[in-house]
Amino acid sequence: MNFKSSFRVARQSLVSFMVICITSAFFLEFASWIVLRAGLVPDILKSRGVTSPIHDKFHGLEWRNEKSDWGAWHIPNAHSRHVKSCFDVTYTSNNVGARDSSDYDLALPGSSILLLGDSFAEGLGVSENMTLAAKLQTLTRRKVLNFGTSFDFGPLQYYLIYKKFASKFPHKTLLILFLPANDFSDNDPASLAVYGKRHRPYYIRSKSSEFSYFYPINSVKVSSFAPDVKSNLLKEIFGRSSGFRLARNVKLIFTHRLNSQERAVPGWFGASNYQIKAALFYISKIINVAEQRGVKDIKILAIPNLEDIDYSISRRISSNQAPWYDAFSDLASANENITFINGFDVLPPDVHQRRRLFLPCDGHWSSFGNSWYANRLAMFFGEGLSR
Repeated sequence: MNFKSSFRVARQSLVSFMVICITSAFFLEFASWIVLRAGLVPDILKSRGVTSPIHDKFHGLEWRNEKSDWGAWHIPNAHSRHVKSCFDVTYTSNNVGARDSSDYDLALPGSSILLLGDSFAEGLGVSENMTLAAKLQTLTRRKVLNFGTSFDFGPLQYYLIYKKFASKFPHKTLLILFLPANDFSDNDPASLAVYGKRHRPYYIRSKSSEFSYFYPINSVKVSSFAPDVKSNLLKEIFGRSSGFRLARNVKLIFTHRLNSQERAVPGWFGASNYQIKAALFYISKIINVAEQRGVKDIKILAIPNLEDIDYSISRRISSNQAPWYDAFSDLASANENITFINGFDVLPPDVHQRRRLFLPCDGHWSSFGNSWYANRLAMFFGEGLSR
């Protein structure tokens, strides 16, 4: 066989190989589109508001770190843009890493309100002036120190950030936003399978009625969660591919075990006895630290998410029938410094308004939701609007 013949055979083989690859890729892409369209594999990315490459490019992680004793927090004086299908916001942190446009120091007003909580307190998905902290500050005319943060933050972490950091700043009132949807499970050792070696604490029973905490072996402290260039490039190139999207959804299913919104019984009604005792233990420890600091006004707001609300209506079950409810109510009844507020009790009466409380592409409060609950909370401070 001469050179020309060999070249022709090689070229034909290459063309055949390319045709097979292109045909296979087309078939895989079409099959993936069918699988996602038919719901055979749930499109978790879509349910989380990720529908285009820009949502992967700006995901609000650059300002986050996980290196303190309490785990998740923000890099001081940082900015990070977060885009989903229903919002486009830029987060900003102050000199101590809190989400606030003003700095915190020990000269803050003694009348300040200190806010603890997770992503609902941080104000995920809304601009700073629309967060509960900002709205409540305007309504009460008192400075609100926002020590809430996203990124899987639970009661044990509320306790650690308050004891080791936040409590040193002047404040008269402590406001804890408690989210049963995931606050009972966030620091449960069972979630180690989901969070792996992230630097975050987990509770463990030390005595019959007490708990201690631990960190994963070889946990990794992270100074910034800014994504690597290679990962971003892949997502930009293949971001519109159904095959790539299917693969990412399958990975989410197996590595994250889905999120709490896919559980048969939502967090408000589905917490275990062990989880309830642990959460109550650390809430009580927060209260002890506050009272030692001279804080005599402690308010706890239990927040229902949309799944909790829908479950309560569909099953015709009252919010106070939750297995943890009496224990939290008793905690407040036994201490005159504590006010417990059931978020169900201050919901809008109209069903349409209740759905407006939450971002349509995300489970967090919308601007309306933050405003609504800020107004309801302000009434417990002697302020607030009637609407």
